[in-house]
Amino acid sequence: MNKIYWILSTIALLVFSCSESELIPVEPGTEVQERLRSKFSSELKCTKQGEMQTNLYQGIYEGATVYFVAVMCPNCNTVPPKSGYTEKLEEVIFSDFQNVTDMKIVYDSCTRKFSK
Repeated sequence: MNKIYWILSTIALLVFSCSESELIPVEPGTEVQERLRSKFSSELKCTKQGEMQTNLYQGIYEGATVYFVAVMCPNCNTVPPKSGYTEKLEEVIFSDFQNVTDMKIVYDSCTRKFSK
C-alpha cells in the first residue's frame, strides 16, 4: 500500500509542478531561430499573454539584421535593449535603439511558436 501511495504522490507532484507554458510544446524554427532561442532561453518568459511577456525579436540596425530580447508589456515602463546579436552570435551595441528598424517578432514566449 505504501508503495502505491508513493508512486501516486510522485506522479501527482510531477504533473502539478509543471507550469502551463511548460506543457505547450515548442514548435521548431529555422536553424538560426533555434540557435538564438537557445542563447536567450533564460530570458524568454511568459507571465501572462498580452500583458507581460519577453519575446525574441529581429530588426535592422546599421544595415545588419540583429536579434534581441524585448519585454512586451503595455502597462510597464520598460527600457529598450542595449544590444542585440547577429546570426553568428556577435554582439552589436545599440547607440540608439530608435535606429533599429523593421522590427518583428521571431519567437513568442507565450505561444512558444516561431514566426514564419
